[in-house]
Amino acid sequence: MNPPSKNVNKLRKEFSELSALSKLSEMMSSDITLSEFLEYCVSSLTRELDAQGAGLFLSDNDNGHFTVKTRIGLCDDTVADIHSGTDPLVKWVMEVHEPLLIIDELMDPRVREENIKSIIVSPLKIKNRVIGIFYLTRTRPGDNFTAIDQELVTIFAAQAAFAIENSRLYRMTQEKIRELNKLNKIGKMLTSSFDIDHILKIIVNTIKDMINIEFGALLLLGEEKLNITLVVPSNINDSTVDEFEATMVETMKILTMEEVQMVKTKVIYNENYDWSDQESRGPTSIESLLSVPLIVRGTVQGILNVAHSQENFYTKDNLRTISNFATQISMALENAKAYMEMEDKFKEQGLLMEVSKALTSTLDLDRILKLVVKITADLLKVKTCALRLYDKKTCEFTVRASIGLTDHLLRQTSLKKGEGIIGKVFETGAPVAISDISKSPDFKHYEILRSEGIVSMLAVPISIKDQIIGVLNVYATQRRWFTDNEINLLSTIGLQAAAAIENARLYTFMHENFMNTIKALSAAIDTKDHYTHGHSKNVMDFSALIAQEMGMTPIEVELIRFAGLLHDIGKIGVSESILSKKSGLTDEEFAIISTHPKLGTMIMDSVDFLKKISPITYHHHERWDGKGYPMGLKGEDIPLGSRIISVADAFDAITSKRSYSGSKTDDFGISEVCRCSGTQFDPAVVEAFASVMEKRKSGLLKIDEAPFLLTEQLMRELS
Repeated sequence: MNPPSKNVNKLRKEFSELSALSKLSEMMSSDITLSEFLEYCVSSLTRELDAQGAGLFLSDNDNGHFTVKTRIGLCDDTVADIHSGTDPLVKWVMEVHEPLLIIDELMDPRVREENIKSIIVSPLKIKNRVIGIFYLTRTRPGDNFTAIDQELVTIFAAQAAFAIENSRLYRMTQEKIRELNKLNKIGKMLTSSFDIDHILKIIVNTIKDMINIEFGALLLLGEEKLNITLVVPSNINDSTVDEFEATMVETMKILTMEEVQMVKTKVIYNENYDWSDQESRGPTSIESLLSVPLIVRGTVQGILNVAHSQENFYTKDNLRTISNFATQISMALENAKAYMEMEDKFKEQGLLMEVSKALTSTLDLDRILKLVVKITADLLKVKTCALRLYDKKTCEFTVRASIGLTDHLLRQTSLKKGEGIIGKVFETGAPVAISDISKSPDFKHYEILRSEGIVSMLAVPISIKDQIIGVLNVYATQRRWFTDNEINLLSTIGLQAAAAIENARLYTFMHENFMNTIKALSAAIDTKDHYTHGHSKNVMDFSALIAQEMGMTPIEVELIRFAGLLHDIGKIGVSESILSKKSGLTDEEFAIISTHPKLGTMIMDSVDFLKKISPITYHHHERWDGKGYPMGLKGEDIPLGSRIISVADAFDAITSKRSYSGSKTDDFGISEVCRCSGTQFDPAVVEAFASVMEKRKSGLLKIDEAPFLLTEQLMRELS
């Protein structure tokens, strides 16, 4: 068994690291600058890991050098080697993309400075690209970094890399917006709007002033599809619109010499131009057409079309007029397109920042997974989304969160490693986009998905530290060609989700370690006196049930549970001969054992996490009539939690075998507690205790119904 002081130190260190990670998440979603955030990372790692030297260096891919962003305690020679890119440890990390831990017993000959005894070098990675490193050193012999220290640095590195990348994307977006604004000023004479539909109307109306037209159309090539916007008279018939659309598609094929895979048409009705005599003319067809390519940087990006229902209506002069105007039109449309793309990109970055804030707002894994699918569905404008995590035990992908999927589909679409599109994404680590699932040979459960109306699918890996832990995918009920931007967006969400999932898992792991440490401390108390073995747990359980019966909040109940478990921690400092004495205690011995509340407070006050519950344990030997110790508090001056633990403590002492007496029955213990109501105990607490025992006796309540609820809210409360 570890000495109590080591357990306390371990507890203090674990909580300090947990607090640092929590603070790191908070700062990620705050308004601080990148420099301030990176300085916090280095200073926090230096403090948490007791490093004598630490620094953050960003890579300059152009010359192989590193820029010093922030440093603490590193000697100039070490910094110079890192800056020049000649440090062999840094070169190794940059080559293999993995963190490096060097300890005294395995001293690496690549370490140049003799005073350094232990080193951690951890890469800052974005999409398999190393953008910098954390470099930490210890100089004291035997004071080596551990694998757990390395894991903490790795987490900080992931968060720092994410912050740097977000900052870079934000700056890039801002620069592009500024550049776009300049382009807007240059093209101000050409356009009064960046709305392509509005620009099209302006173009058509401008050309109409030059030459007489009845129809106007703008065709723009996008990713694997042709976007057609038609401007037509307000009272045109549908058959003429269909004819005009078909003519536009054929014209586009001829000019670009490419097959058009998908056509998306939008019709704008021009209220300023109509056919008042259309019915008298009968069915109308297009007889004259002028088509001019819109060329941007030597490539046909679209076509401007004007048409008329009269045969041979346009002349070569009309064609020359429109051709001369085409360059200006191309510039105006390109500006509008670029503006909208940048606007969409800016909105996307803003949304991704909101995603980051949302995912760092909680460390509850189930809540994180639900947030991921909801945010994904909103961003990609789909109604169906699923997040699957890989279960190593069953070798299956388990749907942990979904939206829009029926229970039937979820039950019937289990997948194992290597099966279907999900398995392919898992094995290759690459996104897969399918516009038509019926044409994909790798697709599994096609009939089930088809019955749900699903046509298209996009799936991306969820990976952390180059290890894929799951797959995030969206479904569309109409045929959809997912763009590169959409694939990148979903991939970015997958990365953010992976980081959030890893943080939640680490948080859970640290909680478990924390609870094990707490229980070990409690066990250390019980083992000093085998007669009281299990006493701390019993007091904890009874205290929680009494608190629940009194209507206290879940957080208050949990605080009392912790206090009940640790109420006798001060007995660690009391001699075993006194604790296990079979005869009555002398006055001197009683005075010694009466110091255990104070000793317990001294222990818990040395750990920030336990300061909030130490007043409860300190006063658990006070009496309602003021005749208790250590301060002789009376009535409601005694903390309620202390009054509850006092009853639970007394009952378990009465009904348990002690060195000085045998065990008594529960009924006897209950009667004794009730007898002392109003003198030793708070009557309200005794009443709740009696109710609990009655329910327990009748089988309506079990001790096991009060499990630990170590929630984020409780952690913040204890902090």
